[in-house]
Amino acid sequence: MMKKRGCLFYLHVMMLLISAVLGLLSVILGAYIAHGVLGASQKLMHNLTTALNYHQLYAMMSFLILLYSISLKQRSCLLLFASACFIVGIVLFSFGIYGANLWHIDSALHFTPIGGSLFMLGWLILCLYIVRLLKIKP
Repeated sequence: MMKKRGCLFYLHVMMLLISAVLGLLSVILGAYIAHGVLGASQKLMHNLTTALNYHQLYAMMSFLILLYSISLKQRSCLLLFASACFIVGIVLFSFGIYGANLWHIDSALHFTPIGGSLFMLGWLILCLYIVRLLKIKP
């Protein structure tokens, strides 16, 4: 007999897939930045490397948080929300920098501070989750 899974489980799995795709894109963009942007200025390479570092870090963070949350008996909406902040943060922060520097969409840079704020919010939510864990009695 198949175990019935709730809506929250499938939301976790969909976001896990999005995190994995973002991780794949970070490797593809990393290869392109390392080998396809030859002769670029130091400033351009610094900007792209910064975007790539955050992209890779938060794709991995989101993936691991969701994997952990899926493994729990009681899935956590807080962990789901923290992961969502990281995913949207990647799109706004890293892709804002990619857009401005690779594709010359200067207006994309306006979204980077929002993405950075979402990274901070995600960490704050993780802190809240940990504080809640400390209050639970075994």
